[in-house]
Amino acid sequence: SMAFHQLTSLGNLELLKLMSDTTTRMARGELLQLTRSFNNANEHEYLEIITHKTACLFAAATQMGGVLAGLPVSQTKALYGYGMQIGLAFQIVDDVLDYSDSNRTGKLVGTDLQERKITLPLSHLLDKASPRDHQRIKQILTANTISMDDVGHVMRLMERYQSLHYALESGRQFVAQAQKNLQSLPNNRIRHTLEQIAGFIVQRDL
Repeated sequence: SMAFHQLTSLGNLELLKLMSDTTTRMARGELLQLTRSFNNANEHEYLEIITHKTACLFAAATQMGGVLAGLPVSQTKALYGYGMQIGLAFQIVDDVLDYSDSNRTGKLVGTDLQERKITLPLSHLLDKASPRDHQRIKQILTANTISMDDVGHVMRLMERYQSLHYALESGRQFVAQAQKNLQSLPNNRIRHTLEQIAGFIVQRDL
């Protein structure tokens, strides 16, 4: 509500529409996450959720900056694409960090798994695991509670099937696409800073 209040004071209808569309998409993303389960945790479903839930907010923020700076439409669209790609990369890396050392990240390990959230590492693992391992993962996910021993078992399987590596590579591809979207912008300090921000996303605490 504060964001809408601030945008209203600017009197820019383009920004208000962009913010309205974005909040609608974010709400849709939350609903998708609530209605989708690990039973259909494929990569397409996952990317659809994080596009609406996370990436569209990054996209709106970067496009708004361009609009406020008075950039031409072609460049504000490029900034929107940049924001969308780094938003996807950010969420994927965040999912990977859920299985990383809590001393480095400050997060409890396996929180997403215990909440049975669809993430790219879990989606990849379910897709690539042997029938026996797949059955064991499903048993863990359908149990009343998921213990830290269960989390450790899933993490070992992710290492065996290179699920975290796959997710990180996917994040790096989105970062590369984000940096490519910046090519239509002037080659100046601001563009270089945006390129560095994109690169940092796949390096944070890994």
